[in-house]
Amino acid sequence: MTEIEQFNGNCGIYEIFNFDFWDWGKGVPSNPTKEVLYVCQKTRLFRSAGMYVFSDSKDREHGVVFAKFLKDNHLGKVTQTRWVKNPNSGNLIKMWTFIPDTEAIKVWYSRNSTKKLRTTTKKR
Repeated sequence: MTEIEQFNGNCGIYEIFNFDFWDWGKGVPSNPTKEVLYVCQKTRLFRSAGMYVFSDSKDREHGVVFAKFLKDNHLGKVTQTRWVKNPNSGNLIKMWTFIPDTEAIKVWYSRNSTKKLRTTTKKR
């Protein structure tokens, strides 16, 4: 399952990792809708932080597909690095940053999920 946590203990940046959307029958990444729904649920519609980062190696395509999905659905601003060689593994890797458009995400979530979320904290 895709995971999300604070990036290096920084409360303003979260990292999304261990992408888990794959069409094993075709051997390619599938539509990441369920992953975006999961992240929405874990972050109160991407309100837990101002920025999210994710990375991937070139031999997998999860990061590329995830970034394209965010862009195609107009869920916020996505930027990326160029492919660079990891000196430890030799793998080509890329990193993306995602700054969510919370209003667009709210609309997208309401169209794609049956689960209602409380996006504000309860007043005591």
